[in-house]
Amino acid sequence: MPSVLNQGLVNSNATIYPGIGQATPPLVSVIMPTYRLRPNQLTQKAIESVLAQSWRDFEFIIVDDGSVDGLFEVLREFQQRDARITLIRNPVNSGLPAARVNQGVRAARGEYLAYMFEDDEWYPDALQIMLDTLQASAEPCAVYGIVDVDMQTPNGVERMRLGDWEFNYALLKNSNKIANCAVMHPRSFFDTCGLYDPHILVRRLSDYDLWLRMGRFFAFKPCRKVVGKVNGGLKNSLAAIIHMDYGLIMRYIDTHRVEQLKPENIDAYPLDSIPFTDNLHEISTITERHIQPFFIQHPGLISEADRKRALINSPEPLRLLVTKNDYSTTIDQTIRNFVDWIGPEHINFHFMSEKELSRSQPTQYDMLIPFKTIGGESLIGAQKARDAGKAVVYMMDDNMFKYGTGYMAEEFAYLKPETASYQVLKKQVAFADSVIAYSPKIASECMELNPRVTTLRESVKAAFVPKAARQRQPAGGRIKFAVLTGMARRKELQTLWAELQEFTRRHAQEVEFYLWGFDPAEFGELHCPTFSRPFDYSYERYLTAIREEQFDYVVCPLFPDHPAKISKSPIKYLESTV
Repeated sequence: MPSVLNQGLVNSNATIYPGIGQATPPLVSVIMPTYRLRPNQLTQKAIESVLAQSWRDFEFIIVDDGSVDGLFEVLREFQQRDARITLIRNPVNSGLPAARVNQGVRAARGEYLAYMFEDDEWYPDALQIMLDTLQASAEPCAVYGIVDVDMQTPNGVERMRLGDWEFNYALLKNSNKIANCAVMHPRSFFDTCGLYDPHILVRRLSDYDLWLRMGRFFAFKPCRKVVGKVNGGLKNSLAAIIHMDYGLIMRYIDTHRVEQLKPENIDAYPLDSIPFTDNLHEISTITERHIQPFFIQHPGLISEADRKRALINSPEPLRLLVTKNDYSTTIDQTIRNFVDWIGPEHINFHFMSEKELSRSQPTQYDMLIPFKTIGGESLIGAQKARDAGKAVVYMMDDNMFKYGTGYMAEEFAYLKPETASYQVLKKQVAFADSVIAYSPKIASECMELNPRVTTLRESVKAAFVPKAARQRQPAGGRIKFAVLTGMARRKELQTLWAELQEFTRRHAQEVEFYLWGFDPAEFGELHCPTFSRPFDYSYERYLTAIREEQFDYVVCPLFPDHPAKISKSPIKYLESTV
């Protein structure tokens, strides 16, 4: 497969918000890539530990990798407090920290570079210690300090130390013994050994790769002092969410890339190539296991045409078997929309209810997709698929782990934590080769059981998206209100209904209401013309009907009063808005 992504493309369209505190270049540039606000204020603590350094002559370049959780607003507040901060804001998340570090390097003005990451902290004299060691050296060198490592384990936090050793390149080749937040080196080293490698395959070990390349050309010297703390084993870290094939990464690291990685060449550097083999079967396997999942997780990095090229990796169509308790429009929204977008010549699927799954044979599909299944039949089917060498991908667009809790427990008693169905749910999520979730909160729940979780977004077919916003018809007719929901939102409807009755009483001659997806008889009459329509299990007919009705206002009620509801994706709102 030809490369569709390079460093220049990833780092395009960034906006730089320069600091205003230093007219002359500082001695040190500190670079920090970040993407999210970590729990327990870890991201803020990392930033504050840099700003609190006893050595003051530095600039602090923070690169935001397309955050969507309010991180950038927090970064702007820090910048207003300290003019040494320069912010680089990327509109799209790349998932490639090395690419974002390289952005910071390009903006850096300091003679020396040091690095901070969102799960690390420096002690107050870290920069001073590293700088003293570096300047005391009689030869150009990189220096590394000692860090305390707090590693999260199933048995609690275990503390260890990293970096307390005399540098030996042979020992470094055995394993990485240098923390990425404990290194300082001249910026000019990149002209010789190349920048951070932002390739998809090496993103788990990009710092180790850089130390190995740097160590071929320059000395490394220990500081022999503790400079900071590393928080390891955190949920949602690269180590937790990216499968690491160590042998594959080391094959990649041993390829010759120095010239391509030098600053003058880096923009053209391909990030999705497989340069160490010509074996077509191996290329196909690596693409399926590492390259394609990355492009699914980060769809905004490349064009639609390039995304299709990246996802098509077989001369034969990929055959999916989707199983669920009953067929529902969620399968159309997720599976069918994707299959139709890629094209039937490359991918197709068929559906079997969970109760009928035992009648399927693994020879009839390449991938089994249990969709919110909680029965023993799907667990047996997943094992049969695994035994036949077929992939099993569990899908969840509702937070079923929370259905049996709080005020929803009565309606969903079969999913209380002590039930057999709940235990089957946990087993299926843990068993799957991969899990697809449709909200960050669902993904977080699944990661407690399986680190291989991909968060996708709901979709609406492009054919239903108008080329321009519709203009409301001239005044004269009744204003058309629609309430689009289902009986799962009974609490919301009960809360809203008295207000709707009062509203329609006051505007009886001006409005009409369309009540879709539920039986309004349970709630009482409205004081205006009303038109009801039961829940429609035909996805395209439902979307066509919404488009043809041309509603003026749409209500899609969902209260944030329960963990399962907070985890919902806003698909009804998206469909009605489109």
